[in-house]
Amino acid sequence: RPVQITGIPDAAWRNPRTGQWCVVEYRLGRTTPEADVAQACLYHFLLASAGYIDEFAPSSMASVAFLPDREESLFEGEKLVAQQDTEKKKSVSASSTALGMTLSDISAELRTKFKLSDKVNGAVVTDLDKDSAAASKGITVGDVIQEAGGKPVTAASDVAAAVDQATKDGKTSVLILVSKAGDGSDTRFVALKLAK
Repeated sequence: RPVQITGIPDAAWRNPRTGQWCVVEYRLGRTTPEADVAQACLYHFLLASAGYIDEFAPSSMASVAFLPDREESLFEGEKLVAQQDTEKKKSVSASSTALGMTLSDISAELRTKFKLSDKVNGAVVTDLDKDSAAASKGITVGDVIQEAGGKPVTAASDVAAAVDQATKDGKTSVLILVSKAGDGSDTRFVALKLAK
């Protein structure tokens, strides 16, 4: 069923030269940035529904707080859209497979899922072949590979690249640094045998 959304701003003003609207909402207490953005989205939707603005045109929002100190913030519509696109890309984790491990770049979603501290960087193990060399060395889903082949891991593909390089160099194993705890307090080096 359709839902009707209504709202009454404390003030609304239209600039006659530019046609831009300014909607004012007074707050009596503290709010969160998320609540302010949600309120701005509501007023954007209401103005668009009434036919005053293009529904898909980016809108800007200014936030002014007076207590305990005066604080001003400006959120420009184009920048908000660009930031949202960047966040979407970050939330989609790139993955790679190496030595029986499925590895993913650490996204905000995976940090939450595996309770990983912001201090922990690398590639997270999201799946594991139970018969792999990695499994036999005690690596489990949720572990983070921080180094591979003596180089820092910043993306899942770095582990696969280190395995490829070790294979090209004629090595029989690759050394990786594994973080077992979400806060990075339990790390150890593990030598994984390369497939022949």
